[in-house]
Amino acid sequence: MMQSPLTYSQIVSNLENGINFAYARYGDGELFCMQGKEGHNCDKHQYFETLGKNLKRSLKEQTYYWGMRRDAREGLKEFLPKQYTPSENSLFVDASKQERLKSFFKAIEGRNVILVAPPHIELDNEHHITISEENCWLDYSHIWTHCNALIKPDDVMIICAGMATPVLIHDMYPILTQATYIDMGSVLDPYYGKISRGYQRAMAW
Repeated sequence: MMQSPLTYSQIVSNLENGINFAYARYGDGELFCMQGKEGHNCDKHQYFETLGKNLKRSLKEQTYYWGMRRDAREGLKEFLPKQYTPSENSLFVDASKQERLKSFFKAIEGRNVILVAPPHIELDNEHHITISEENCWLDYSHIWTHCNALIKPDDVMIICAGMATPVLIHDMYPILTQATYIDMGSVLDPYYGKISRGYQRAMAW
């Protein structure tokens, strides 16, 4: 269990000072998938039964930061250990709305970055493991194998892989805790020409 919740300022500070950490996010999509509901999330990722089982597995014990959407926390409780410390799952969204993401991009300058994301997202100075925009869970084994082959101590892995992201972080972190794993969700989409969330439409790009 983590002693205190993660903050955006702490993320930036950790990156600037070479302190490794992991941050995975859970929201209503992950909750519905674990509950066995049919359908898909807002990004058209289906609620696969195998994905739901693996999301449950990722919540058995807390060894890194879990960002949990506030309106999903009550439902998530049935899948959580007795002791855990939730962080906000909107840390990057809030920073984007406040025009503070520049500090994050500055903090990863010069770091070896591995980006796991759809093809429309690009970052400087990185290996890009390209994934499908929809249902990337179906290619999870290939994604994990590629990530495992690339990761090295003190690398920063930025993951934008929908509901598969918390599972990937859960499976990567024990292999190499001396690296950083960050679930950035869809926050980077509008910076690369894709508006995927309502809040993004209200911002100037």
